[in-house]
Amino acid sequence: MTNTNMLDLLLLQKKDIWEHEDWIVPLSVALEGVTSEQAAWIPAGGGNSIWQLVHHINYYNHELLYHMQNIDPGPRADNNDQTFEITDEADHNHKWQHTLQETRRLATAIELELTKWDEVKLQEMRPAGDQTWGQAIARWLPHDAYHAGQIVLIRRLQGSWRI
Repeated sequence: MTNTNMLDLLLLQKKDIWEHEDWIVPLSVALEGVTSEQAAWIPAGGGNSIWQLVHHINYYNHELLYHMQNIDPGPRADNNDQTFEITDEADHNHKWQHTLQETRRLATAIELELTKWDEVKLQEMRPAGDQTWGQAIARWLPHDAYHAGQIVLIRRLQGSWRI
């Protein structure tokens, strides 16, 4: 048996949350086959659409990736609610496909960036100075898993999820 370090665990969790289906449905599987109409659908009782959830995920994943690369991510949303807002719904299918491509691109780029790191980097304090990089990433990973679960629930309500 080999020793597992923090980086190994974070990469394992990242794979499980994005692509490896085991005891949770990963985000890539939750989004598989979702049409733009299904993505825009809002449950009768209210809440967010799949599209809004993915937009929110992309906002925070973009921010994380840029911080990991020591790049300014650009202007921040005024509040969390704004991260769910979709401003342009013209050409529904094209915009949805672009949103999915961005989700995949961010997931791949974050994992690739993480593979370049080591245990020393994970122990460094983030520029915000509130926690180490390892702590920040460990806290970020469940975010995508949580929203993947919401997406599966919305798909079940639609009848578009495999049973």
